[in-house]
Amino acid sequence: MKRTKNRLPAVLRLGLATIIVISLLMFGTGVKAAYDEGTDYCNAQLHLAIAFEGLGIELNLDNMLVPIVIDLSGPAVIKRTNYRINPLTGCGEIDTEIVSMELTGSNPLIGQITLEAGTDTDLGKPPSVGQIIAMDPGDDYPAYSFFDVFFDVFFEFPPPTIPPMTPLLNHEPLRLEALGIMDFPPYGTPYIWQPLANHVVNSRECNNSIGFLPLFEPGNPVPVAYVLEAVLILQPLPPGSISGTKFNDANGNKARDPGEEGIPGWKILLKDGSGNPLAEATTDTNGDYMFTSLPAGAYQVHEVLLTGWTQTVPDTGYWEITLLGQNVQDVDFGNRYTGGEPVVPKVPGITDWGIMAAVVLLVILLPWAVKSRVIIR
Repeated sequence: MKRTKNRLPAVLRLGLATIIVISLLMFGTGVKAAYDEGTDYCNAQLHLAIAFEGLGIELNLDNMLVPIVIDLSGPAVIKRTNYRINPLTGCGEIDTEIVSMELTGSNPLIGQITLEAGTDTDLGKPPSVGQIIAMDPGDDYPAYSFFDVFFDVFFEFPPPTIPPMTPLLNHEPLRLEALGIMDFPPYGTPYIWQPLANHVVNSRECNNSIGFLPLFEPGNPVPVAYVLEAVLILQPLPPGSISGTKFNDANGNKARDPGEEGIPGWKILLKDGSGNPLAEATTDTNGDYMFTSLPAGAYQVHEVLLTGWTQTVPDTGYWEITLLGQNVQDVDFGNRYTGGEPVVPKVPGITDWGIMAAVVLLVILLPWAVKSRVIIR
């Protein structure tokens, strides 16, 4: 008798094949889920060495400019495009752009300085763009990544030669590079500026550096400062919160005046930046609400409108908030009742109907309970 081989049922074989295909699509060429178009919210830490000249704050040693070291930190918002394959190299890549970055730090010699980069800081400044490029065809990680950063440097106490609110800026980008990243954002991986010997320099040397990036005043072609060292590290932002009060704007003046109480039992909705629902909260006895443990990102806060009430705050109907690890307060909603006697929602709990039902149930069951107790005894 011929023995037949045991075979998996057709349905099971089809299921396994489907799982394998999906796995290859998702993981066979790296982690494509991380390459979807989107926005990343990070805490940026920048180690910077700057040498100044002609500003009255420079340090000199043996006729060489000595850099001032400053460590800066602050939030950064980075936008990324969809994943694509470069037809020439066969490697996966995406484009990135620093939408905003505002870093602050201080040094005893010059006080506090602020470094700003991004498309929303200066309309006349080129965008700070970059890329993530796979190092091998067929595998998205490890990858090479860079940012070409254009930035403004503001002084809390400007040197006498710089007009107030006038930043120093770079005419050529500060290229920060990272090798071997395994995810994006590559938390903890340093982006390092590699000095080039062909940078524009003047006759002065900066601490024997072979190259450095000159900084200029707007409209001044003569360099007044030089970047000698720059290391950028991205880290995750801590969670934040959004809170506020729902109040009865009785006079409709779009402000909470004395005597205008908070409204309890009102539903407040939390949505993402695109308007997709995330969570809801109900105001407490004081009209307060709060959403906690929220990751960094863009949010919308709405209220559920009730019949007879007209919203007065905010003017736009809802709040748009970008959380960067902070706790945002005073996200308030004001409403004025415009249809007769105000009908105020109640805080969830025992209602009047619930009390009446409990009393009726007690009247019905009490004789039975007493009778049962007598029988048992």
